[in-house]
Amino acid sequence: MHRPTSSLPRRIAIAVFLAAMCLPAAAQAVSDPAWGFSFSLPAGWKVQKDANGAVMGHDTIAGMILVFPHSAASMEEMRGQMETGFNEQNLQLAVAGSLKPIGKNVLSAECQGYANGQEVSGRVLGALSPYGGGAFVIAITTPQMYGKDLARAAEKVVQGMVFPKTDTASVQRLLAGTWATMSSASQSQFTLSPDGRFSEYSESTYSGNFTDQYGNDTGSYGTGGTSQGAGKWMARGTKESGTIIFTYSSGRTSSYQYKVHVENGKVYWNEYYFGGVLYGKSQ
Repeated sequence: MHRPTSSLPRRIAIAVFLAAMCLPAAAQAVSDPAWGFSFSLPAGWKVQKDANGAVMGHDTIAGMILVFPHSAASMEEMRGQMETGFNEQNLQLAVAGSLKPIGKNVLSAECQGYANGQEVSGRVLGALSPYGGGAFVIAITTPQMYGKDLARAAEKVVQGMVFPKTDTASVQRLLAGTWATMSSASQSQFTLSPDGRFSEYSESTYSGNFTDQYGNDTGSYGTGGTSQGAGKWMARGTKESGTIIFTYSSGRTSSYQYKVHVENGKVYWNEYYFGGVLYGKSQ
């Protein structure tokens, strides 16, 4: 599948890490229709958010707190995802010690690793929604600056989390199937199974002609590649639009905005934009 969007941790930059304290203030209740949850912003904290999750910072507490949805269907599955660690392009975190339950449907442990190449320590919490899926809350800073205030703030986020009842089953039934698209340079296909599993395959080819300084053809070239992936998926939203969360076998998580294709007032229910790319349902 094309990947124009991704989960929040993959977009962590060192500038965000250092400037977290400068984030604009937000309302006390923080939510997004794509998340499947909301949380209360702890006093003194500021937030930036989008459909993929939220980044929180504080004026005097060093570090940042990440909040983003997951697709686990049970405590065992959520525990497995946390024990696998969080390995993204700019974030590599591992659980330090054993995961312990704190409250109902919440697991917590210390963590350590790297954010954009900088060593970090902190705390990771996983909360499971009664309706499937849930949220990960990760509080990190430099090992020298990590303290109780940051960990407590992460706990407060989880304690103030609300999971409204949502009808994810009907949306997932609608989206289940095989979706494919083709362009002059690439072909991408993915299958969403009703049991919450998915597989994807993409193939790209590029060709053209070499020319000299005078514009004369001097030969041709061609290159290409394929990629595959598999894991679990969960959709949040309505049949018109929302977010799909993919959790790969490696533990990597990505999310895509989906939107039904509407043209000249007509709705094409077998055609959806996934991450801004138009796909058609073939099965």
